[in-house]
Amino acid sequence: MEINNYLPKNSIAILILFFSTLFLYSQKDIQGVIYDQVTKEPLVGVVVYLDGTTNGTITNEKGKFYIKFDQIANNTLIISYLGYQTKLLDSQMILNKEYEHILLQPQVEELEAVVLQKDPLSRSRKLRYFRKYFLGDYRIQEKCKIINEKDIELHYNVEKKVLYGSASVPLKIRNKLLGYEILYTLFDFELQFGNDTIKKNLSYFSGTPFFKELRKKTLAKHIKNRETYYKGSSLHFMRALATKTLAENKFRAFHNGFAGDPYAFFTITRKKRMLTKVEMALNVVSILYDQKLRTKIEVPEGNFLIDKMGNYSPPTGVIFDGYMGSLKIGTLLPLDYVFEAQ
Repeated sequence: MEINNYLPKNSIAILILFFSTLFLYSQKDIQGVIYDQVTKEPLVGVVVYLDGTTNGTITNEKGKFYIKFDQIANNTLIISYLGYQTKLLDSQMILNKEYEHILLQPQVEELEAVVLQKDPLSRSRKLRYFRKYFLGDYRIQEKCKIINEKDIELHYNVEKKVLYGSASVPLKIRNKLLGYEILYTLFDFELQFGNDTIKKNLSYFSGTPFFKELRKKTLAKHIKNRETYYKGSSLHFMRALATKTLAENKFRAFHNGFAGDPYAFFTITRKKRMLTKVEMALNVVSILYDQKLRTKIEVPEGNFLIDKMGNYSPPTGVIFDGYMGSLKIGTLLPLDYVFEAQ
């Protein structure tokens, strides 16, 4: 069986997007008013969105916002405004009108700490690593660009052999491969360097993405590319796993090289609030999609939850080593993406 061609050699990718842990149940308006915590004045033009989706808006001249939501989901409301600290709110509390008046804390500019340790990597080299492990390989990077790279802070720790990344403002990403503009609030980025023979490179990042269409009318090539990168992705897998349709969606499960009934490895239990609980009997299970894309899946705690959109929690609860882990922001689809099988 063939390993996919997109997985970089000697690398394990742990993709942890901060798709959150709070729930909505029916179509309702999420609404509120956002104020400056110090002046108590309403803030105009604040970006408000449901984490990991295309569902968002900005506040009006009175600081008000309205968002319609019509799916059962596992989301957090993200509030982002230049010069203020990003705020994450429980959407259910918004629906219950417990947070009708939201206060944003102005960002306090901090003096950069003096780094005594010499950083042997140049800025350009660190950016190359960041692009590869955050956006994807060079083929993805040709179509997917970070507009405000100057806002990315990067530091290499020589002793730990770790490249750290962060950003004090959301990253603006133009993805011409899939036809999205992405506003990405980066919380953390780490790249642990190994060597060629013993230890692989291990990458990790977390954050909250908000997707907008690049064009009013989606181009045919973008529709096709979205379908291509949806097939075999972690979003595709989670939706199929929760609905017990792995075989119908061309997923097979293996352990120690032997194929088996996927649901001998995964126990699926329906929970309240339209959630699915997944328990994995083994430490590691290999998943093969369409006879060519292989991923090893590890569940450290032995179980996790999946909502109706295919969002799993906790975000650190599943580790992907292989094809699914190799898919970065450049091939990421929003949680409300709908795949229509031909």
